[in-house]
Order: sequence, then C-alpha cells, then structure tokens
Amino acid sequence: MQLDLDAIETRANAATPGPWESAPELGSHSIHTAIKGGTCLALWTAELATEADAAFIAHAREDVPALVAEVRRLRTQVEQLDRMLSETIDDRDRIHDMADKLAYAVAPEEVIGEHSSMNCPWDNALDLITPMAEVDKLRAQVNAVTGLCDEQEMAAHAFEFPTPEWITAVRQAMGTAAVETHVVADDSDDCTGFEGNPVAPNLCGGCGEPSDDHEPAPAVRSNAV
Repeated sequence: MQLDLDAIETRANAATPGPWESAPELGSHSIHTAIKGGTCLALWTAELATEADAAFIAHAREDVPALVAEVRRLRTQVEQLDRMLSETIDDRDRIHDMADKLAYAVAPEEVIGEHSSMNCPWDNALDLITPMAEVDKLRAQVNAVTGLCDEQEMAAHAFEFPTPEWITAVRQAMGTAAVETHVVADDSDDCTGFEGNPVAPNLCGGCGEPSDDHEPAPAVRSNAV
C-alpha cells in the first residue's frame, strides 16, 4: 500500500498542537495537552482505554509527524539509489561490450568461445596474450637466428655454394610460425622489393632473402627536369 504522506501530514497539522500527555482518572484514562501555567486542555477520555492505549495516543501527536518525515527521507534515498543502480548497470554493460571487443580482437569466437557458465572468453583471450617481455625475448631470438642464417648463406654464396638446405628449412619454419600466431610486426623497415646484393647476387641486399621470393623494387618517381 502506498502511503499518502501529504494527507497524513495534513491531518497531523490540523490536530491540536502538542505535546500531549496521558493521565489516569477514576477508572479511565484521559489525553490532554501539556500543562502550561497550571492549566491544560482535555482532549479525550475513555473508560475502557488502558494506560498503554492512552500513552500510544498521546505520543502519536509527535510520532506521526516524525514518521512522515522519515518516510520522505527514505523515499528520496531510494530514488537516489535507483538512479545509481541504473547508472551502474549501464556502466557494466558498456564495460562488458568493451571487454568483448578486446577479447574477440585477440582471437575469434571459434577459438575463445562464447559466454557461458562453463566458459569465459575474456579469460581465454588473456591466456592467449604473450607478455611483452616474452615477446621481446622471442624477437631477439628470431633476430639472432635470422642473422646466423644470413651470415652462413652469404658465406656459402661467396664461394659459389648453394644455399644450405637447413637455412631454407629454418626460414620456412619461421615464416609459417609467424602466420599461424598472427604476429603483427612493425614493417617500417621491411624490404619493399628485390635489391641487388654485390656479395651474393641472388640475395636481396635489403633483407637477405632469395630473389625468387621478391617482387621487383618499385620504381622511384623523380620530378627532376
């Protein structure tokens, strides 16, 4: 039941101002205003009323306005909490969507799955992310292997020997691993095409790869007259 606080407050304000007091009289109880200057205003007398009944009625003069004020305060607080809850739910939904986008940017749904009681795509995506320190370590190892392959291949070609098979196998394995792990590397210094190598003519001078794996270097347009 929704209390009509305005109506309750109106009735309370229209009643005789308090405080009220209760007093026992010969076989009955009465309610009267507080004694001021030796006089008081008798409000109500009941023969069958108990002392507790009289006390309840007397205190109602102050209890009812206090209860109305408390209910108003609590209603205001509930409205504020409802607004905060609504904002929290909106924030939760936005964060949920952002987390989904981040997770599925790491790996597709086929890999990390959907949300369920037995699966959390966010945790699965975190498990797939390699820490930056480990990435730097792996890159250093790749660069070391690449440098060794380049040195050995250039040495072989300097004596007109073919590229050792182990070098080709290592390069193929490294290329396959890079594709399978979806490595996104900084390509700012990638070779843009085959460049002549004075030491090993069949190797690119830019990256050391065999010329068969390269497209011709793009022509440089000149505006010189």
